[in-house]
Amino acid sequence: VEDELLSRYQLPHGDTPAKEEYQRRFPGRPDIMGRLAPRWMDGGRYVKLHKCGLGAMGEVWEACDLHLRRWVAIKEPRAGLLNHPDALRRFEQEAMVTAGLEHPGIVSLHEYRQGEGAAPFYVMRLVRGKTLGERIREYHQPPAGRPPLEQHLLWERLLQSLASVCDAISFAHENGILHRDLKPGNVILGEFGEVV
Repeated sequence: VEDELLSRYQLPHGDTPAKEEYQRRFPGRPDIMGRLAPRWMDGGRYVKLHKCGLGAMGEVWEACDLHLRRWVAIKEPRAGLLNHPDALRRFEQEAMVTAGLEHPGIVSLHEYRQGEGAAPFYVMRLVRGKTLGERIREYHQPPAGRPPLEQHLLWERLLQSLASVCDAISFAHENGILHRDLKPGNVILGEFGEVV
C-alpha cells in the first residue's frame, strides 16, 4: 500500500490521492493507516515521498504539495530532538534566518509550520541535481576516454560554482549570518545550472 501511495504521487501524471481516500479504502485497518500516517503532514496537504538528506538537526524530504501540485523539499527536526526545547528553538531560528535571505544562491523558504501537537517543519524550493562534492569527485575520477575539452569544461563549471557559493556566502555575511556547516555536500548544483 505504501508503494502504491508513492507511485500515485509521481507528478505530473499521478493522481495524488487525498488522505481521506485511503481512510475510505481501508476502514478498520489501523495497521495500514499507521504505516501511511507519517507520510502526510499539515492535515494531508504535504506528502513526504523520499528522504533526500539527514543532518545533525533534521531530515530533508522530497514531498508533494497537494494544494499547488508541485514538488517541494520539507525539513523537519530529527525524531530525537522533538523533546528538546533548545533544539526546536534553533530549528525555528534556522527557518527564520533562511527565510530572510533572499538570494538566488540560497534556497528559498516557502513556509514554516508548527501545528498543535505536531512537530515543526518548513517547506522549501526543491532543487534537483548533484552536490558540489559529487561533481568534484566526477572531475577527479573521470571515466576512461573523457575528452580533454570536456574535462576542461567541467573544471570551468566547478570554478563558476565555487564563485557562486562565495557570492551567496558573502551575501549571508553582509546580513550578519554565518553558515556553520558549509561543505561541498551541502551545495546543490541544479539541473538548470543553479548553484544553491
